[in-house]
Amino acid sequence: MSKLRVILIAVLSLLSYWDGVGCANENAQVRDVDILFYGKIVDQFYAPVADANVAIEVLHSPGTGSTGIKNVVIKTDENGLFTLKDKGISIHIENVEKSGCRFLAHKNADRDFEYSHEYTKAVFIPDKRSPLIFHVRRLEGEPAYLIYRPSVEMQFSPDQTHEYNLDLLGAWIDDRGVLHRASGGGHTDLNITCALSHERDAYNLTFISTDTNSGVLVSEKTLEQAPPDGYEPEAGLQVSIPEKYEQSRIQLYVKARGGQAYSRLDLELTVRPSNLLIAARFWTNPAASRNLKYDPQFQKYEKKRRYDERERCYQEQLSAMRRRERLKYEPRIEFVRSRKNTRSRDIQNPKAKPPRYYNEYYYSYHK
Repeated sequence: MSKLRVILIAVLSLLSYWDGVGCANENAQVRDVDILFYGKIVDQFYAPVADANVAIEVLHSPGTGSTGIKNVVIKTDENGLFTLKDKGISIHIENVEKSGCRFLAHKNADRDFEYSHEYTKAVFIPDKRSPLIFHVRRLEGEPAYLIYRPSVEMQFSPDQTHEYNLDLLGAWIDDRGVLHRASGGGHTDLNITCALSHERDAYNLTFISTDTNSGVLVSEKTLEQAPPDGYEPEAGLQVSIPEKYEQSRIQLYVKARGGQAYSRLDLELTVRPSNLLIAARFWTNPAASRNLKYDPQFQKYEKKRRYDERERCYQEQLSAMRRRERLKYEPRIEFVRSRKNTRSRDIQNPKAKPPRYYNEYYYSYHK
């Protein structure tokens, strides 16, 4: 039996040796190749980010003698461009660091690139004329979480004067993940009135901001950042009445809540001789920031992050409450454990009789 065991161990050792040699030969066949990579760093407004440090991990083949991962840091030029020239089998864009900016991992999902032909993955082919784009977000104006209202319809007729009051914030979530709701029936951030002109050939629209240090601005340009100035407490717009049917679109920028919120209203005007229909979609930044770029993917990511943060705070409060409840009974439990000669159920049961001890002959028992 012992001879059979020795033979079996020898055979297994020989097989493992040949497997190791085969793996070493396989790794030795994978050689480092020339790596060339062209990239570009832009912000949330697609403006180039200069002097940003791009951290790149270069993976070397075990068969080249220089095993492991090499960390490379490259600085971008004034156009946000950077170039990597090295040797290896693959690279990974680890991070982008820039003062006043934050690297967006959810916007840069594809950051691994293979260069060796030995692998089954597709080999990356660089193109200097088309560098790969990587996104960062400038921290000015953070958080970029926007309140989005898909559609608000307002209808005006030439027979009477109409008035609409809009609450641009309503219910929103702050940085701590707390849901805020409008109290007292809501707050009027924007008042819209419409009346027929004296010549009865146009509608006179009036936009009024109700808060102090606030205002409105009518524009034909769709901007990703609200204008810094030019707001007036009241702005007017005259819409001519056509013979049949006309459509137009304008942008209304609102500085509300004393500068604590900025909004952009996309107003689509449908004008007929019988009525005026306005379909409004608006985006509001409740963080005193003029950033109004709506990114659905970032909104989903930010909403999940705030929900997770709120859930984490709730679990911490729940654990603290349970710990306080448990501490109420811990002194009694310690007392029970200190009574070695008394069973715990006798102390917890108030009707149980106390034990009787007989000192004679140094013998005690429980009745």
